[in-house]
Amino acid sequence: MTQAVKLFDITDEDRPHKGGDEFRSVQVFKCWVCGALTNKVFLGGGPSWGMRQVCPNAAACWHHELEVKLVWLAKPHPASSRQELEKELEQFRGNHKKDVKDDLRGRPDFSQKHPVTTTSTFDKNEKGDYCEHSNLQL
Repeated sequence: MTQAVKLFDITDEDRPHKGGDEFRSVQVFKCWVCGALTNKVFLGGGPSWGMRQVCPNAAACWHHELEVKLVWLAKPHPASSRQELEKELEQFRGNHKKDVKDDLRGRPDFSQKHPVTTTSTFDKNEKGDYCEHSNLQL
């Protein structure tokens, strides 16, 4: 049996406001790096961090590598190099498709999709380790 989860509308004032709180939103957030979906929202955590939505895969090494590849691909390249990078990216995505995990609770409104605000984190990964890519400069 699924446990009922209270979902908050992030555009409404009737939601948690204290720094350090986390809650679930009606809105769904999609990671531009891996495509994972989440409705978990974090408040604060540091000065001026505000409201954040973190990709559920943000602590994984493969996620960091994928983000670096996407950022690199966005830079100007000769056509032949771009084609090679796109092939490499497609293969990498295929190899890690099974690793993409969504983090949705309750019954969110999929018509209200937004991008996540945070795609990398210094949290420990699923093995309880810190990723070697945690301090990559993009």
